[in-house]
Amino acid sequence: MRVLSNTKQERFAQELAKGKTADEAYQLAGCKPNRGNATPKASQSISDRVAELLERGTKRA
Repeated sequence: MRVLSNTKQERFAQELAKGKTADEAYQLAGCKPNRGNATPKASQSISDRVAELLERGTKRA
């Protein structure tokens, strides 16, 4: 999978992969705080990207 085309979604995925909570990652991605929107399961592409980033991290370790 490649980098997500939506920069906010990509940043959200990266922050989740770093271990941030969904709420923290959502805000760090530049979105206004909204608990209902800060769910990684909302988009399969985000979930897939987080899994890819985590897999890359384990390969480097």
